[in-house]
Amino acid sequence: MIRRLFHDLERRQVRERKTILEHNNNVRQMKSQKEQERKRMEAKMNNVAKEEKTSQSGQGQVDSSEADSRNGIDCQVKKKLIKLKENERYINALKKSIVEKYASLSQPVPALCSCANSLIDSDPRTCANNCIFYRNPKAYIQALKNLVGIARGNTA
Repeated sequence: MIRRLFHDLERRQVRERKTILEHNNNVRQMKSQKEQERKRMEAKMNNVAKEEKTSQSGQGQVDSSEADSRNGIDCQVKKKLIKLKENERYINALKKSIVEKYASLSQPVPALCSCANSLIDSDPRTCANNCIFYRNPKAYIQALKNLVGIARGNTA
């Protein structure tokens, strides 16, 4: 009886070791694949940088379709960055106006969410992932607009 229990325990331990080994091998393979992918991307970025340097110096000729596609991607990225900066400026302006309105009313500024202690500290990029403003600047701007409307309603 005891020997049977001991053998069962040994078999179970062997199975657990086997699954742990398989898991570790899978993790090792995934890490090596990710590392190879990272190296490929670095090499690709280095090649692109070299091509740009050669095209700028006039020594190498880059295919016009490739250059156009890169310019299109660059243009899209620039537009996105400009839009993000505009949103950030707009959010900051709304925050300032809200703080000024509530200061003139001598009322405390309400916090929009529980992610930050005050309105000044809140930011949709740093909210918790279960917050309604997490990576949602449109909802955040709408809430700020509502606060401005409430402040205006109190002054009227």
